[in-house]
Amino acid sequence: MLTSHTCQAIRDGVIDATIDHEHGYVQSKENADIYATTEPQHAFDQRITFCLTLHDASVKAMRYPSSDKLGKTDEEGGKDEEEGDVHNNLAALMEDLEEGDEDDMLDDY
Repeated sequence: MLTSHTCQAIRDGVIDATIDHEHGYVQSKENADIYATTEPQHAFDQRITFCLTLHDASVKAMRYPSSDKLGKTDEEGGKDEEEGDVHNNLAALMEDLEEGDEDDMLDDY
């Protein structure tokens, strides 16, 4: 019974071996040295290429506008108005935080 399972595993390619029926043992074939081939080098090269491509795409995604475009925005509103709104909102938020105490914030819970 064990022989039939072993034969099936050898036939399916799961085990790289031969059965010596005369002496009653299974002889495994020698594995080739995988590092003697170019396969590990090719796999490593693919990984490095992927990492470099990912890095380049990330850097491109994080690029900032050039200095000549920093002062320009849409025609509808100007950057100065937007900065003023942000500054006013920030000032109002800071005032609210200074006026309120911690107990007021905990009442919502």
